[in-house]
Amino acid sequence: MLAMEKGQRLGPRAVTGAEADAVRDALTDAEADSVKDAVTDTSNRPVARLSEPRMKGALQTASRWRRRFLVGVAAVVLVIVGLVAGLRLGWGSWSTEEVRTAIVTTLQSESPESILVTGSIEVGVTTVSSNTRYLLPGVVPLDLGTTEAVVRVPGRVTYGIDVSELGPERIRLVDGVLYVSIPEIHIIGVEPDLDELELQTRVGWARTHAGSGADATREAIGKITNAMREQAERHIDDAVQPRINTAHAILDVVSRALHAAGIEVRDVRVEVAPGIVVEQPQG
Repeated sequence: MLAMEKGQRLGPRAVTGAEADAVRDALTDAEADSVKDAVTDTSNRPVARLSEPRMKGALQTASRWRRRFLVGVAAVVLVIVGLVAGLRLGWGSWSTEEVRTAIVTTLQSESPESILVTGSIEVGVTTVSSNTRYLLPGVVPLDLGTTEAVVRVPGRVTYGIDVSELGPERIRLVDGVLYVSIPEIHIIGVEPDLDELELQTRVGWARTHAGSGADATREAIGKITNAMREQAERHIDDAVQPRINTAHAILDVVSRALHAAGIEVRDVRVEVAPGIVVEQPQG
């Protein structure tokens, strides 16, 4: 830019070759055509004269065009960055079916029998078996006594889900958020702790431990598994904790499945009950 001191009168003057080149570089093609006849390189051609107001106007016009160009470039860069980020996050680039396939494949590889154990319950049950014997029933109803066996035993019941029940209706991908609903929770195994078993047997006055006592004991012990299973099923139906445990187990497996498949989502959410959601942000 040419400097003008205070009080200096504007008028034509000679420009150097470097100034002429700077003006031509800053101007658009149309502007350059309009002034090219007025600007001459003084290094090897006659000196041209260009008024300073005209030069200032040309430079200001070039500056406006340059600002517009830079704003346009910045806008294009922002769009490209947004597209790349969207692709990296997988929003819109992965279908629900692709995500479900990746999850189920991982679950099946970790649980060949299609069962995923998600938690366990400590239980304690008491079972009772009793019977009464009569001498010549219907003829001489003589009561020979009642034999009773009472068994108390603690144990553990494991529960989980059947992977094959994670159907398409239970896995949805919406705007980068993966929603998974919990399948029905099943009892997987019942393990009574027989080392802690307590047995009480009462034998009728005319009966024997080896006979009716042993029979009552076997019957009481045979009821343990079903009693534990029923107690665990009631707990699963009434309590929310087993569903929360199952949700965390599903989140863990789903996160590893997505990572292994190279699928990126913003969040994974599992609804365990109305108003209760367990989620795990990704990335």
